[in-house]
Amino acid sequence: VVMEAVMVLSLGLFFQFVAKRYEEARVYVERARRCLATELAPLVLESYERAYNNMVRVQQLSELEEVIDYCTLPMESPIADGRRELIRNMWNERIKGTKRNVEVWQALLAVRELVLPPNEDRDTWIRFAKLCWKSGRISQAKSTLVKLLQFDPESSPELTLYHAHPQVVLAYLKYQYAVGDELKRKDAFSRLQDLSVQIATATNSYSGMLVSHGAISSAGVPLTARVYLTLASWKRALSPGLDDDAIQEILVSYKNATLSAKDWGKAWHSWALFNTEVMSRYTLRGRPDIAGKYVVAAVTGYFYSIACASTTKGVDDSLQDILRLLTLWFNHGATSEVQMALEKGFTLVKIEMWLVVLPQIIARIHSNNRIVRELIQELLVRIGKGHPQALMYPLLVACKSISILRQRAAQEVVDKIRKHSGGLVDQAQLVSKELIRVAILWHEMWHEALEEASRMYFGEHNIDGMLAVLEPLHAMLERGAETIKENTFIQAYGHELLEAHECCLKYRATGEDAELTKVYKSVNTIISVLCLLESAEDDFCVL
Repeated sequence: VVMEAVMVLSLGLFFQFVAKRYEEARVYVERARRCLATELAPLVLESYERAYNNMVRVQQLSELEEVIDYCTLPMESPIADGRRELIRNMWNERIKGTKRNVEVWQALLAVRELVLPPNEDRDTWIRFAKLCWKSGRISQAKSTLVKLLQFDPESSPELTLYHAHPQVVLAYLKYQYAVGDELKRKDAFSRLQDLSVQIATATNSYSGMLVSHGAISSAGVPLTARVYLTLASWKRALSPGLDDDAIQEILVSYKNATLSAKDWGKAWHSWALFNTEVMSRYTLRGRPDIAGKYVVAAVTGYFYSIACASTTKGVDDSLQDILRLLTLWFNHGATSEVQMALEKGFTLVKIEMWLVVLPQIIARIHSNNRIVRELIQELLVRIGKGHPQALMYPLLVACKSISILRQRAAQEVVDKIRKHSGGLVDQAQLVSKELIRVAILWHEMWHEALEEASRMYFGEHNIDGMLAVLEPLHAMLERGAETIKENTFIQAYGHELLEAHECCLKYRATGEDAELTKVYKSVNTIISVLCLLESAEDDFCVL
């Protein structure tokens, strides 16, 4: 009953509006709103979904009031024109927040169409057409685009597409490509090529219209860039074999897209991704000489894509590009051309963008390639200036690595960070040291070290390696105990370990093997006891 009343009132409102009796129309709006209010309140309490359609009707009523305001504003008044522009912008932003549902959009656009013809609100109607064809409403999408074109290209072949607004032409070609068969797709691609030529030459009336309309889409991206990007993606889809000529044609289109919109991350992302694909293709063909020249272009493209994403959406949207860039860097960073591209790219990207991939960067800190290693250290130092706290613990873990090269590389970065954040470095090292002390007790450290030393001595006959393993632990004993467990360990094993250390020093001085024999006589008992202790602890953990 409520909905029937609303429909009757809406019809009355419509007829009053057509007759330009706006004050009576306002009365009908208010009556319809009161009828809806009685049903809306309980639906809102039930669920969001059940109340949504009624909320759309409430929004329709609000927009009908705005339509009345739009019509009653005086003509040729700067203040009134500003108010109309404000209402149009408000409608445009409001519909973006609604459900991506054809019925919802159609209901709202039907109200606005009373005062705002589709050709004056192209962006919204083009989005509506895309929503229709993505929702399977193919015929409705076509009728919407035909309404914008003001003619049907299929039934009126004598009228070319280029009599219409270029933004609508592009939307129609995308529709034709999306829903058509192979022949239709090739025809859409051919027409899009003609459109790109018209844009490039700028010598005819069509191009004049393009310039007069500013050729800027609602997203602030030049229409020319969108045309070139679409042209490249369609050519790629229509060229499964991807021969050399097709590669060059696609690259030219992607390049033109980046030149037309230098701040458009999507164009740079597509350009970089395709260069990476071409590089991989030539590498698989055994042509690394040709593949190499595409690496620099891909690296540059990824940097610009990441830089654009950092100013618009954020790190999450550029993570894949950052990871692809790291792969190219680590695999091809040894060449001077790629090195120059990387150094230039680092100046384009905000330092915060690298925080999300710090584990991947630090994992390569000891790269065998000197150029790559130096660039990694340089980047880590730059990150350390802005965010030293993010670097300290991963670097200190690297400083404890069994790889000497990794230890040295990490220590170099830590030393450079110490110059401007000395207090933080000292605190982090203290915490790291205490965490290790809590996690690994002296008897565990000595057990592992003695087993490793025995393996080196008896298995590899590496006496220098054996002494190098034991030396840090003897130095730790000389510094003395700081905890109860450490003091207990010294009381139990300190005398034997001290004798073993003296034998090691005598061996270094005399070189007599008898001293090493004495070492193992002193520590054999300790090794046996420590083995029993660890075995007992393991049994306790199992229980």
